[in-house]
Amino acid sequence: MHQSSSNDGYWSNVFSNPLLMESIVKRLSFLDIHRLRKVCRGARECMEIIKPDPQIYSVFIKRMNLDQFDVEFNLKYGFLRVSYISDDSECFVSSGEKTTKVSSNFLETLISDMASILKHQKAALKGIKFEMSLKVLSNQICFSNEEPPDLIRNEFFDAFKQTFFSEKTWIPVERVTIETSDQQDVLDVLSSLNPAHLRDVELWSAYQRYEKTHIDLEEVSNLKQWKKAKRLLAKRNLIIDTPVQKLNLSHFRDIKICVDSISPEEILNLKQICLESRAFKRFIFELKNPVSESSLHNSLGAPIIREDDSSQKKEWVFRTSSSSEMIFSIDYLPEKISFYNLPWSMFGQFYVNVDIPVID
Repeated sequence: MHQSSSNDGYWSNVFSNPLLMESIVKRLSFLDIHRLRKVCRGARECMEIIKPDPQIYSVFIKRMNLDQFDVEFNLKYGFLRVSYISDDSECFVSSGEKTTKVSSNFLETLISDMASILKHQKAALKGIKFEMSLKVLSNQICFSNEEPPDLIRNEFFDAFKQTFFSEKTWIPVERVTIETSDQQDVLDVLSSLNPAHLRDVELWSAYQRYEKTHIDLEEVSNLKQWKKAKRLLAKRNLIIDTPVQKLNLSHFRDIKICVDSISPEEILNLKQICLESRAFKRFIFELKNPVSESSLHNSLGAPIIREDDSSQKKEWVFRTSSSSEMIFSIDYLPEKISFYNLPWSMFGQFYVNVDIPVID
């Protein structure tokens, strides 16, 4: 009994010694370090002193079924996958051959572990992805003509926001990818990311069985994280319902999204944004409904005709007096309208016989 007490005291002193612990954690993976935090209070306090950097490259959170989420941590060399499983109101955490039973809810455990693991991450993550698609749940959910309620997904994103909403806990990441059709999910995630690092926002439809999935982003477009991003991509037939003028797009460099339709007024507004922006390179809007050619002509004038172009597209080009080295182009096809900022040195040869208007 006395010997056991002595051993406990010895290990307690080891776990509480920052110099010894710093030497130990250099040889451990970030998951081992996370487990070590749970050994005793001294170990947790020691970790707060030495602040070991997990050096994670990216994080991929994937919903496997109603009762399991997997988190894949990608490292400089290799990756580590951790599974969080709910079974009869109990939670099991599995990594490799090791499975641990914990007392808390499996979603709460997942997010709590993420917060602990990322707490001392020094460099911004290259990416974080949330794959919440219901494609893997088709045998457990009865689909109808309406999108089914998804309480587990809602619970996850709400808990994620509650954990990372504060500036002190914001996740530093350059690219975020979210599978969703719910604006609230996007609000919950973006408001939890550090705007100083965020560059790319990718949105995918979570309902692959439906021909179209619609989402409103008006509230999202007012977030500081949205206003700092440079690239916006919406994929998998996700249609943005928010009027273009309410999306706050002037800070973006590159956009590719799908909308039901676009008005001549919105086209003129986008033209002005592109001409005034220093960052703009490419905006592409896929259209479910075409714009009438007469309204395009009334708004932009007659399109140019190029002998080398056999496609059916309509094209308008402009130059600005402040940037003679660039050409601003608007291309229109019934299925999409595109805005480009093109360097004259590379594309000027295609417009040598075109009278290009100059805009002050």
